[in-house]
Amino acid sequence: MASEKMRVLPGTEKEIRRKRAVLRPPAKDETIMMRGTNASVPDLVCGSCGAVLAVGISSHNLRMAIACNRCDAVNETIAKNETIAKQERQSPPNATSEPDAAPKPSFKLFIGFIRKLLPFR
Repeated sequence: MASEKMRVLPGTEKEIRRKRAVLRPPAKDETIMMRGTNASVPDLVCGSCGAVLAVGISSHNLRMAIACNRCDAVNETIAKNETIAKQERQSPPNATSEPDAAPKPSFKLFIGFIRKLLPFR
């Protein structure tokens, strides 16, 4: 059967879990996390040790990272990794380029309202 090598993410599993979901097979001696019904797609294997992580699932349908029980590497499909890298490079929509930029008027109104509620001045 053909196989598709997954990309290993840099960092530890704990660090990666802070940013995204990571699945790990429940049994310590098992490496296959997911089984699908599509026999025509290649198996997804660990990019580090080559253990089979997913069977019968297209890499385009896989939306999470999978931790390998054999070598503890965290893997993801290559196409998904490129999409995530682009999203991480983009700034959030409300972010300002200057760190000392003036707050928005709605924030000023909110602070003024809070100050009126405080019993001291």
